[in-house]
Amino acid sequence: MKTKVGLGKERRVKIRGNMVEKGFIAPIYKGKLIVLKSDT
Repeated sequence: MKTKVGLGKERRVKIRGNMVEKGFIAPIYKGKLIVLKSDT
């Protein structure tokens, strides 16, 4: 059985992970697309 504290930490990590994916991966991906477009 998991404690409430354990579930809270997992949930917090999961939310943070989603924020990181949306907040950092998207701009990096867009940046790569811009770089690719500017190279051609």
